[in-house]
Amino acid sequence: MKQKLILAALGAVALSAAAGVNPGAADAWLSRGIEMYASCNYQGCIDQLSRLYHLSPTAEQAATAQFYIALASLRSGDTEGEVLMKMWLKAHPVSPLRSRALSALGLWYYAQGDYGRALDEYRLIDAGSLDSADAADVTFHTAYCLMMTGERAEAGRLFAEVMTDSEWGNQARFYAAYIAYLDNDYDRALRLFESVNTGEGSPADAAPYYVAQIYFSRADYERALRIATGLLSSGTVASFQPECNRIAGESLYNLDRESEAVPYLWKYCAEATDPQPGAFYILGVSEYRAGHYDDAIKLLQRAIGNPSAMEQSAWLFLGQAYAARGESDKALMAFEKAYRLDFDRDVRETAFYNYVAARMDGGRVPFSNTASMLNDFLEEFPHSRYADDVQRSLITHLLAEGDYQSALTALDRIPASAATPEMQQARQRALFVLGTRDFTAGKIASAMSYFDKARAISGGDAAIEAQAAMWLGDCAYDKGNFDAAARWFEAYLKTPSGKKTDYNHTLALYDLGYALMDGGEHARAIKAFDEAIAARTSLPAEVKADAYVRAADCHYYTLDIEGALGYYRKALELNPTGGDYAMYQSAIMTGLLKKHAAKIELLDRLAAEYPTSGLLPAALLEKAESMMATGRRDDAVTVYSTLVEKYPTTVHGRKGHLQLAITYLDMGRRNAAMATYRDVITTYPTSEEARLASEDLKKIYAADGRLSEYASFIASVPDAPAFDVTEMEQLAFAAAETDFMERGLTAKLTAFLDDYPRSVNAPHALYYLAEAAWNEGDPAEAVRHADRLLSLYPDSETIEEALLIKARAEASLGKTEPALESFLALEKRASSPNMQAEARMGIITSALTLDRNSLVVETADRLLSSASASKAVNTSEISFSRALALDRMGDHDKAYEAWSALAANPADLYGARSAVYLAQSMLDNGRSAEAANVADALISSDTPHSYWLARGFIVYSDILRSRGDSFEADEYLKSLRDNYPGTEPDIFKMINDRLKK
Repeated sequence: MKQKLILAALGAVALSAAAGVNPGAADAWLSRGIEMYASCNYQGCIDQLSRLYHLSPTAEQAATAQFYIALASLRSGDTEGEVLMKMWLKAHPVSPLRSRALSALGLWYYAQGDYGRALDEYRLIDAGSLDSADAADVTFHTAYCLMMTGERAEAGRLFAEVMTDSEWGNQARFYAAYIAYLDNDYDRALRLFESVNTGEGSPADAAPYYVAQIYFSRADYERALRIATGLLSSGTVASFQPECNRIAGESLYNLDRESEAVPYLWKYCAEATDPQPGAFYILGVSEYRAGHYDDAIKLLQRAIGNPSAMEQSAWLFLGQAYAARGESDKALMAFEKAYRLDFDRDVRETAFYNYVAARMDGGRVPFSNTASMLNDFLEEFPHSRYADDVQRSLITHLLAEGDYQSALTALDRIPASAATPEMQQARQRALFVLGTRDFTAGKIASAMSYFDKARAISGGDAAIEAQAAMWLGDCAYDKGNFDAAARWFEAYLKTPSGKKTDYNHTLALYDLGYALMDGGEHARAIKAFDEAIAARTSLPAEVKADAYVRAADCHYYTLDIEGALGYYRKALELNPTGGDYAMYQSAIMTGLLKKHAAKIELLDRLAAEYPTSGLLPAALLEKAESMMATGRRDDAVTVYSTLVEKYPTTVHGRKGHLQLAITYLDMGRRNAAMATYRDVITTYPTSEEARLASEDLKKIYAADGRLSEYASFIASVPDAPAFDVTEMEQLAFAAAETDFMERGLTAKLTAFLDDYPRSVNAPHALYYLAEAAWNEGDPAEAVRHADRLLSLYPDSETIEEALLIKARAEASLGKTEPALESFLALEKRASSPNMQAEARMGIITSALTLDRNSLVVETADRLLSSASASKAVNTSEISFSRALALDRMGDHDKAYEAWSALAANPADLYGARSAVYLAQSMLDNGRSAEAANVADALISSDTPHSYWLARGFIVYSDILRSRGDSFEADEYLKSLRDNYPGTEPDIFKMINDRLKK
């Protein structure tokens, strides 16, 4: 602040100089102040010139004093100097000292490292107003600022202008050389660096370092070594010591003086902030050759990061180090990396051979396409000394490991003329296994193709050919071609393999029974089921019980009631926990034999022993009918009333309601009957039961001569039956229905609804439209038609199917809450075990999405407790969902028990999925060792479910990372990213998110 006041005082003096000027005295003071500045006595200069205003200086003297005060302030490092000089420049826009002032201000910014602002000042200087020394000073500093702000070309030009200057020339040559070095103009850089006098200190003393770098880049290792070791000995530039160690070490390594190189490189890695990969590579190779594999691995891992010949070699050595430690998985990934880098052919060839060896030792790489690599190798190295051995050993190993697709690809490379019987059998085995996998994955057409090819192999294994026939039967059955399925099962049973009394023989008989039964050949089906039941190698108890049930069904279909009853009883004895269907059917058969009391007793047992069975509404209806048959009409009324009360929304509930009215009428209770008929019509106005009730009620009113009352009642009930169906209307619906059933066309259905919006056939038309929309992939339209059906005809016989379509469509649209409500409504209405199972599966899926886990567990328990719908549900899916809900609820032990059982079969979709969820949950709950075992088992399996296998590798990488092995974790993820055949975005997001950490 003092200097600002002095500067202001001097300015005031200058303005009033005419009042009394004493230039002689002022000049002496000014001269002494300038001399003090010249001798670097900046504070003395400021003090001397500050007194000048007492001597009444001239304006010029005052301006000069102001200039030197500001200049001295800048030189002394006083932050007010910047302000003083700016004030001076503003006050003296045309002073001859202006260029010096700008130069001084620029130098101030230069010293602060503010090169942009320094340039702003330097660019305002009139170079012609400076003497040669000051001009050189400004040129050098301008060039330096340009270099530091990235304008290297202009900086180089200006440095060249002062290369001969006595003060700045040496530094200018150094920086011009440095710019050439940065621009990769090594010839110019070398020439200039070698012209620098290194004895002048910094920065010139660093010139030899850059010369060494240039010689090293040119592979002139002798010169690079000599200069680097010289710098290390002199210790001239301490900041470059680590890099000089690197140059010396790598130069010695390239001169085949490895033992001498190692100490330099250890020093480099210890001192450098971010050591270069080459040093780690050399040290890693050295440790590998010394047999220090643990140290070699740590070093070689740090040599990886930028594709190059060195990195390719590093991967090869890394793989060999892993192999030496017996870590085949890691070795395999490293060898694959080395093989896929295309810098050195010899390294590629060696890496591939080592890759095969690691595969034979059990190594795994996520989705590694070994067959593709084999093809690439044989095409690139057709005359390799490894070629024949690689091909044979690889095929053998791929088959042993279960990589049948790769094995088949490799076998396909072998000309038929060169194929040995062993190779043909290997091809057949590969085709057969691939067929079984595709069948398990639901790819039926592809599976059939594989099985057909397996059967067609000349000189193949007869046992596999027979097995393929059995699997073709399964394929045909799943496609609904029951006749073809039966033929394939019979073909298998005629083969030597099929005649053996083993489990497959028994299973083929059981499957044959199903094919014949579903094909309508019930007598032959009974024979097949009987043979399966009596076979020496028995079916599991629950499967054997099912064979009894289906044989019983066939006896029933052929009207052999006694025979059917006997089989149902045996099924119940074998599998009592899942015997609701067998018990229900036993009751029905008993009733058909006129043993109504026994039937009623069985139905009561059904209700007591299977309280969640979907057969209970039907059982109540049957119980009431047997009571009616034995004259127990009052008891029947009670049962019908119970049925109506407990299951009002089911088909059986509606039928029971109608039967209650009929029973009242038979009992002579006309008023009760009429009230019940009216209740049926009012409660279910759009149902078939309402139509029948209205017909009966109309007859009663007619008999009483009260048809006008009937008409008034019908008119008072919204949507009550109006059943005057014209012939034209019936013909129109028949045509529309035929068009839809036979050709899948819906235009006539839409037209029918336009013409007859409240027809008795309208519910069916709306259901067909909903079904068509769903099948055509238009869930929104399916919901629209289903909603209309539910709104207008809530009691239609098509309502259950419409509710199922609506619920599924809502779920597909992401409307999970409405979907759950629809599935819950369907569960209440379901009139068959299969439909109830569909509803419960939907409840489980929707409730899981909504995190309503207790509902999932309750519903799953109800579903698993009944075997009556075993063909309609996937028990693996139910068990998986139940376990997931338990895990979310914190009941981990029960969840793990269920998931572990499922994970034992990774060929099943929910087995593979369970393994992933089990491993992830164990990891999240601190049980990483168990998690690793689960994940390891999955990724070692031959599961066909690639998505869940990929998820298995991801959770395995998480386990590795949790143990601190980030390098291996990342390599698994990178291999997965490079090899995964799928396109699911979430897989790649999971990979990339983890690699960014």
